[in-house]
Amino acid sequence: GDYSEFCAMQGVWPGEWPGSESTASGDADSTSGDSCEARPKADWRTTVMLRNLPNTLTREMLLQMLDEKLFLGQFDLVYLPVDFSTGTGLGYAFVNCSAPVFVQRLWEAFDGNSEWPVESDKVCT
Repeated sequence: GDYSEFCAMQGVWPGEWPGSESTASGDADSTSGDSCEARPKADWRTTVMLRNLPNTLTREMLLQMLDEKLFLGQFDLVYLPVDFSTGTGLGYAFVNCSAPVFVQRLWEAFDGNSEWPVESDKVCT
């Protein structure tokens, strides 16, 4: 494994490291010291983290919301961790889309969402 392989595994590209600057074209600033390869033209990432979810939202409820928002067949994994001592969610979830093309629509559907199947004032980010 070389450094660029590490960057790809982490999903981090030049200009995205904390404290680094990027140019308007998205390439790393030559002074940043990063030696990762430039970002690919088409993004290949497929996992979306949904934050600030109601703690009482269950995985089954999230799956129902995904179905209602017409994402049926566009994801292959939903992970909503729970606190085993209380049985409630931890307030976040990961959804892995089956192809990168679905990521933007999924993000747009949930970013800013405040309509939940449970009582909550939380706004998804």
